[in-house]
Amino acid sequence: MSNIIYFCKTLFSVILLSLFLSACGGGSDTANKLSDINTTGVTESDTPVNNDTSITLSGSVGDGPVAGATVVIKNSSGETLKSALSDEYAKYSVSLEVNANDYPLMIEASGGIDLVTSAAPDFILYSVVTDPSIKTANLNPFTTMIIKTAEFMPGGLSAENIEIAKSHTLSQLNFGLDTTLVSDPITSNITSSNIAVIVKSSETFGEMIRRTRDTLNNGMSADEVILDLAEDLIDGSLDGSGASGTITRTSTISRLTSAQVLLEALSNDLRVGGANATRRMDNSITETMPGITASISTENVLITSEMLSQTIAAIDNAISIDNSTTLTFVAHQVAHINAGTASSDIAPFESSRLDSIILTAGSNGSQITPVTPVTPVTPVNNRPVISGTPPTSVVEGSSYRFSPAYSDMDGDQLTFSISNKPRWASFNSQTGVLAGTPGMQDAGNYSSISISVNDGTDYTYLPSFSITVNNLNRAPSITGSPAATTTANNRYSFTPTAADADSDRLTFSITNKPNWATFNTSTGALTGTPSTADIGSIARNININVNDGQVTRSLASFDIEVLGSGNGSVTLSWTPPTENADNSALTDLAGYKIYYGTSSGVYPNSIDISNPSISTYIIENLSSNTYYFVITAYTASGASSSYSNEASKVIN
Repeated sequence: MSNIIYFCKTLFSVILLSLFLSACGGGSDTANKLSDINTTGVTESDTPVNNDTSITLSGSVGDGPVAGATVVIKNSSGETLKSALSDEYAKYSVSLEVNANDYPLMIEASGGIDLVTSAAPDFILYSVVTDPSIKTANLNPFTTMIIKTAEFMPGGLSAENIEIAKSHTLSQLNFGLDTTLVSDPITSNITSSNIAVIVKSSETFGEMIRRTRDTLNNGMSADEVILDLAEDLIDGSLDGSGASGTITRTSTISRLTSAQVLLEALSNDLRVGGANATRRMDNSITETMPGITASISTENVLITSEMLSQTIAAIDNAISIDNSTTLTFVAHQVAHINAGTASSDIAPFESSRLDSIILTAGSNGSQITPVTPVTPVTPVNNRPVISGTPPTSVVEGSSYRFSPAYSDMDGDQLTFSISNKPRWASFNSQTGVLAGTPGMQDAGNYSSISISVNDGTDYTYLPSFSITVNNLNRAPSITGSPAATTTANNRYSFTPTAADADSDRLTFSITNKPNWATFNTSTGALTGTPSTADIGSIARNININVNDGQVTRSLASFDIEVLGSGNGSVTLSWTPPTENADNSALTDLAGYKIYYGTSSGVYPNSIDISNPSISTYIIENLSSNTYYFVITAYTASGASSSYSNEASKVIN
């Protein structure tokens, strides 16, 4: 059934594409650019041209990921070499014959189903292969802008122009593309480590193109918008002064719509088709990369410094048209965001003011005139007041709370905002209270925290502050059961088990060490071989300690008695158990463990018998003393019985 549905979607997208292509055209300047730049579209020819060397090209296709797109490979003369469809994972792979004269190869993708919008893509995607060593050629809004910008440059689609256009595109139209994860939008392999980045940034870029087209509302297609912007971008700046045919109005509108989509993307609230597209983008990620972990999603995409620079420049352009306090505050908020912050940590912005600015700019024709700021009417609004001195430090595991004092002379309803909120804290937008308890891994400095209050008209800010979370040291632990006896001329060895939850470096010390033993301060090991001269000696109240640099913890004190090497022996016999404690049949008996010592109830010595068929055991080489014995049985799963009755034996 899924194959039938996929075929129907593909067929539907082809029908839509046919309608779209037949509806485009007209006598606009941009339409002429489309034919001048050789946007050859999709042909039905599959006849190889200039066959020589076999190569295989592959890559991803998407504004949002696009399945069922028609991918066409053309040579430098515009002749079709091969075509194929992108698969259900929005990827394509084409094997074809080429020779040196075919380069650069132009790749186009059109039609199909966008997995985010569930509709046909709004514009044709382009990519390029400049030499035979390149085997990957992705198609997305970034590659499309790079190709079209390079084509407008003197010399056209050369390798040098492509690199320059790439630099211009990624700096002026970054839209969150992290170049540490996607170093080249054309040739980088799309993997689980970067798929969320390329999907989110591409969808944000594509939404800017769509909104610019819709705002212009002059019959231009999305493809024509891309060409206008590419023509402007050849000098490295999207300012309306690129090539001689640059249309200033398109660039101006694009900067305003960029501000809008960037603010949405920063807070992971990108809207596509008027609705939040986060879930649709995340679903497209899992559709194109099945089995990917749930944590790989758009909310965890980190904000780049280029995206912040692009956002600030776009908002400044909007402010130059309408210098409202709302936009000024938004600019202030963005300026306090740190690169590397996850979009899930950013609260949505109050950017609705941009709607009216874009509408005004779109209706003004090709000449954009800045809007004169509205003069406040009397009575003048009194700004709200906020004050307080936030605590600047807290210890891990301890609660933190700061509640600012605030007032408003006009009695306006107040709301509070915060930027750079610590990850371990929560913020109340109705009271301005910042509170939380940092965990044991949250030690560090949290800087540039800014709290503001708004009365609906004006914002007032507290001075920015920092909170230092100090490390809370957790004491080390030490355990172990040292043997209470040893025999002359036999090696004694005991090493305690020590651990530290903070991974601090541990050192060991000892008091009342036997004179025949040595001690390792790095491991806590007590080792040595007593001589016959030590027989009968008892080292009492031995203490082994561990220290993490701040706190010391000690093992329970113990004694070690040196016994003479004996020749006594004890024969122990028992009846193997046949039932469990609940009277059920015992079916997985695995063995026995004998425990013994020279004091009743204290059994520092043990012997493991891993054969359940044994029911008699001889313990030899016992020196003169009274010995006490118990035995336990254990199962294959590790369950153990309680001690048996105690037996004793005097060795003379």
